[in-house]
Amino acid sequence: MTADRSDAAAIGHRRAAGPLIERMSAADAAAREIRSLILSGELAGGTLIHQGELAERLGLSRTPLREALQHLQAEGLIRIDNHRGAVVSRPTRDDVRQIYELQMLLEAAASRWAAEACTPADLASVRAVLDDHLESGSGISWMESNKAFHNSIYQVARRPL
Repeated sequence: MTADRSDAAAIGHRRAAGPLIERMSAADAAAREIRSLILSGELAGGTLIHQGELAERLGLSRTPLREALQHLQAEGLIRIDNHRGAVVSRPTRDDVRQIYELQMLLEAAASRWAAEACTPADLASVRAVLDDHLESGSGISWMESNKAFHNSIYQVARRPL
């Protein structure tokens, strides 16, 4: 996934005119694929990422792969050790607890702001994204549609970050 789209038609939702077309750099595409491998568990926490093998698997050179790994390090999904290379992060129980505590605070505030700013059109847009989310199934599809749902609330709240 690249930077979040700002409209409610984010991941999984189609406009009447057809599917959304997303353009991205090779590094963004690589980051998206590696992120998917990590979130699906195919690249488990603690796994050393062999850049040559991964570049070959993704069909790209090492330069966009290194850029993708930098993006994923900024997201906290991997850590880059100058001597060992890139390793998939393994959050501790305390890390996960802190993330959820922060998320609960932010979600409550965003929901309040969205309720204050919501128009009928906004409500219809959020409902459409929620409907897609409820039909998304499980795994990566669920995570992407869940993210789209929350992003739609942030947009209504006029707080895209």
